[in-house]
Amino acid sequence: MKKFFTLVAAVACALAMTAAQYTGQLTVLVNGEGGQQEAQIMLEQNEDGTYTFSLKNFALKFGDNAVGVGNIILPNQEGFASYGYTNIMYVDNVNITPGDDPNIETWIGPDLNPVPLNLFGTFNDQVMSVNITISLAIMQQNINVYFTGINPEAIGGDTSELEARISELEGQVSTLQGQLDQAGTDKETLQNQIDDLNNQITALKTELEGYKNIKYGDVNKDNAVTSADISEVVNVIAGLHNEGGE
Repeated sequence: MKKFFTLVAAVACALAMTAAQYTGQLTVLVNGEGGQQEAQIMLEQNEDGTYTFSLKNFALKFGDNAVGVGNIILPNQEGFASYGYTNIMYVDNVNITPGDDPNIETWIGPDLNPVPLNLFGTFNDQVMSVNITISLAIMQQNINVYFTGINPEAIGGDTSELEARISELEGQVSTLQGQLDQAGTDKETLQNQIDDLNNQITALKTELEGYKNIKYGDVNKDNAVTSADISEVVNVIAGLHNEGGE
């Protein structure tokens, strides 16, 4: 019976690792102009080892205005392992499906199908970087999309607990500072307590800043995707494709 439950737990763990949602910053440029928005990309690993890439409710946002494009879903993408990451590449037409964001009334993507799309993505269980180029010849528009994000579950969840702890310690410092202003002979002890709390706050803020940096693209961790990594991996993948076509 114990072996049975161990097997069930192992299977459940394996299934839990087949899908990951990356949250981060999406930069969208239309003919070289545009801006940034938060976005989520879902990556699912299929039973045959291929991946399904999903960018849902993709929209072109300009200030308070948004033009809905739709869902970009690429099933059965083969992954190439390189330099500690897995990489996917797509160069073909894609049929964009309507999104389901209730704040957007119209989705133009389905009316433009099929849409020429080039995609290169590189990722591990914690971070993902994606470059997408969409050519809308009928609208005389070239759309360039850049995404850098993290998988919060793998990276350690959101920052709410960390921010709450910082706020709690800052409250303690404020209280002790008030006592210090009125203290007599125990000022040194109180000052040491304040200094210790401030050191804890500094360390937590450094950790918080590191999390926000990796979330919004200024990635500075050892396992982060850099532009040099992407360039090098693109060359490797291009070479693999060229060899396969000969």
